Amino acid sequence: MKLNFIEIQEIDQGEYPDLLHFFNNEAQVFFIKDGRLYGKITEVPYGEWDNRNFEEKKDISIDQNIKYFGIESMSGFGAIGAYKTGNIHRLLIYELQIDISPYLDNASIQYDINSPVSNFELTIENIENPDPEKKGNIGISEHESYLIPGAKINFKLRMGDSEDYDLGGFYIDRSNYRVLSHTANCSGRNLIGKALKDQSFDEGHLLNYNNIHEHIREILIKAGVSPYSISIQASSVQAGYKFNPSMDYLCGIEDILKSESNWKIEEKVDGTIIVGSIDYGVFETRGIYQFRRNKDIFSRNIVRDDMESYRRVCVHDRDFKVHVYKEVQTYQGWNLRGNKTIYIPIPEGTSESDANTYAENIVKQLEYVGKVESFTGPFRPYLLVGDEAVIIDDRGGKNLGLITQIRHRFGKGGFYTEFTVDSGGRIGQGRLTDYIGKITQEKSSNRIYDEE
Repeated sequence: MKLNFIEIQEIDQGEYPDLLHFFNNEAQVFFIKDGRLYGKITEVPYGEWDNRNFEEKKDISIDQNIKYFGIESMSGFGAIGAYKTGNIHRLLIYELQIDISPYLDNASIQYDINSPVSNFELTIENIENPDPEKKGNIGISEHESYLIPGAKINFKLRMGDSEDYDLGGFYIDRSNYRVLSHTANCSGRNLIGKALKDQSFDEGHLLNYNNIHEHIREILIKAGVSPYSISIQASSVQAGYKFNPSMDYLCGIEDILKSESNWKIEEKVDGTIIVGSIDYGVFETRGIYQFRRNKDIFSRNIVRDDMESYRRVCVHDRDFKVHVYKEVQTYQGWNLRGNKTIYIPIPEGTSESDANTYAENIVKQLEYVGKVESFTGPFRPYLLVGDEAVIIDDRGGKNLGLITQIRHRFGKGGFYTEFTVDSGGRIGQGRLTDYIGKITQEKSSNRIYDEE
């Protein structure tokens, strides 16, 4: 059998070339070069293949020494392929993304500094599906649905002809459909919420003695997180753990994190799960942002509450053999009682000099505790919980504290960002609660050792 090629174009050199032609008239050529898998993309409007302009090739490999690559498209689904690397055979599955942005009514994404689980809500215009091969509505109908529990929703922002700005990937927990309604809605959480919070240890609740970063990696992989979407800081701490079988994976990881100082778990918008100290370079860098009154901020709400405000601090060991008292300067005009004192226990063996240092640091942070401010402003997708906010007015800048909650709202009603600022925190120092947790050195109750 002889193949007569109508159009011939050399685009690169390599082995095992293959091609996917997508429904939107985009095409991607794949090939192996020096054991790595590369892709090049082009547009083929109306099937015109003559003298196509291809983008620069991109290395899309997750392995070395790749051989025998092949991929085939599957109508209405995506593509399936395979290759060999060493003694491992990889199965490749690619599901097509369905672009539902033309049907967006409104959506929101919420973040909270107290939890690595973020949430979304989405409402779309649930019109009749324009695809003649699909019956029912575009999002949800009585018998078919794109918005099914477990389905992934990717949010991206594009302004004019700009590149896509990732807002994150989320997984549907719940979808709602009403007959004759012109809209449908769904809600869900990020990968940490879906994969780690929903699943429990069950029979695998005993973790043998090992470095804690290996324990965390093992838990993430058991939860179904791709090893290529995991970044964990190495730790010299070794331990074993015996969890309750009903404990969820996220609680288990957070319990393990008590073995290190200032460690946390966080998910990036590309789905990578990061675990390490707050100084671990893979985390998104926190910044300081300025907001101009009556220009950058549309509305403002202030809550003043002296429940967590104090006039004195006492840092002490168990028997008060070591104890240090310090006075706290509160907001001007606040009338707090003179002996309203917070007592902070410290580990046995802490020197009086260290106790004094702890007390001084706590005093500095308590000076600004008690005020929480909420703002609504233009859409700022780059804001992160843990950023510091400074408001600028005619009297100069004022340090407000850390951003602890963020809610992005977007859709037909406009694009807005709401955020809450806690006065008891500073960038690089964290919140007061974080610092107290560091010096009290709370330990895991599930930790066991090899001699046990």
